[in-house]
Amino acid sequence: MDRLLSWAEVWRAALLHLRVYNAPTSWESVIDWLSAFSGDRQHKLVVLQIWQGCLYEIWKERNSRFHLGTSVLPSKISDGVIRIARSKAVALKNSGRQLGTDLVSFWSVA
Repeated sequence: MDRLLSWAEVWRAALLHLRVYNAPTSWESVIDWLSAFSGDRQHKLVVLQIWQGCLYEIWKERNSRFHLGTSVLPSKISDGVIRIARSKAVALKNSGRQLGTDLVSFWSVA
């Protein structure tokens, strides 16, 4: 696949899991949007984890394309982002933090 990887496509697809349809897709606008995000603490943390997961998974995909010559569809990359966020929630819960329990509950509904 010699198609360019669109981080905005991955970002949008990951946010669809949270039923967020109005997030911006330009880099500067996303930074402003994240700073001003007005959800509760738990929802804000999930959105930030999605953003961080997008950056990580896109970096990983870029390296795979460059070094291995393999590529994955943006929808599959966003699935990886969601897996990371859910795994972080479970890790927090297993460490005994209440926030982890709250996040696991969030993901069981989302």
